[in-house]
Amino acid sequence: MTAALIPTPVMQFLDADGNPLVGGKVYTYAAGTSTPLATYTDYGGATPNANPVILNSRGEASIWFGTAAYKLELYTAANVLIWTADNVSASTPVVYGTGVAAALAINVGTAGSILVNGGALGTPSSGTATNLTGTATALNIGGNAATVTTNANLTGDVTSVGNATTIGSTKTISTRQVFSSGSAATYTRPANVRQIKIRVKGGGGGGGGSGGGSPTGATGTTSSFNSINALGGSGGQCIDQSLGGSFGGAGGTGGTGSASLRIAGCRGNPDRTVYASATSAYVVGGNGGGNGGGIGGDYSGAAGGAAVANSGGGGGGAGNSNLVVFASLYIVPSGAGGGEGEYIEIIINAPAATYTYTVGGGGAGGVGGNSTGGAGGSGYIVVDEFY
Repeated sequence: MTAALIPTPVMQFLDADGNPLVGGKVYTYAAGTSTPLATYTDYGGATPNANPVILNSRGEASIWFGTAAYKLELYTAANVLIWTADNVSASTPVVYGTGVAAALAINVGTAGSILVNGGALGTPSSGTATNLTGTATALNIGGNAATVTTNANLTGDVTSVGNATTIGSTKTISTRQVFSSGSAATYTRPANVRQIKIRVKGGGGGGGGSGGGSPTGATGTTSSFNSINALGGSGGQCIDQSLGGSFGGAGGTGGTGSASLRIAGCRGNPDRTVYASATSAYVVGGNGGGNGGGIGGDYSGAAGGAAVANSGGGGGGAGNSNLVVFASLYIVPSGAGGGEGEYIEIIINAPAATYTYTVGGGGAGGVGGNSTGGAGGSGYIVVDEFY
């Protein structure tokens, strides 16, 4: 849509001090002469104003021009000349096309009308226009091939101009495709799609296990669309608290390719201490990073919770059932949560017919000697299609 400044509905005139010109007088003449030329009280042009027009207590008057050019003279109520303006005329409608047919105005709503060739529309050389405020299938104006090529409202976007003017519909989301899985799969653009907006989330990292074994969770895998990547989150760890405790997996970040928006995933939470007494405590698993992240296992030694599928959240870290006595130098750790996958947005204008995509999977939870971490959530791809 193209906006325009509102015209002045009622003219107001001011004196030299910026005050309303109460009782002021506006004389109107034919341009370049001293021959009086009438103005009108409203748009219809049926009732002429007095000449001069006498301004009201706010220095205002309703002055509508005819089709000719005017010379204006503004006086005070005491007949002192303030200014003269010559060759002043009303604004002219935008004119398009050629032809010699009867007058036609295309209604575009309360803003007014569009005139074709000053109100004349040539004989269409192809197609039939039955309602120019709604849908037209094909119309050539004056033989110059100004053609409406789609079933589109004439108030939509103009996509090209000149002797082959194409008027298309306003962009709206008509369809959406959601991909929850797929590796090197093919996205196919529907016909007539003009733009696509793609949202991509990498897979979440797995939560760390508790105890010995291989407790570090696996990294979530990368999601990609047209070789633009959103990286997966890292897996949570399981480290003796005497050495600093378990670290949550880092959120995915730094994927390759040009995206309009990149947001790094949230880091998973570290393992947590839950006090049992003044001298002892349990260490429970950390929650996975991001919305949909898995819940950490409790002090019963429960496994970490899996993240919600297609959330890209990190898996929860495993809990540990061993009671920790503070006097001991060795503290049995629990698993930390996995990191959330990276999020990106891509906008493609005039998209190709097909693109290759991959939805990243969630990382597996770490397998500890005490308990296992939760799996990370898989990623997703959403494609909004604009026509």
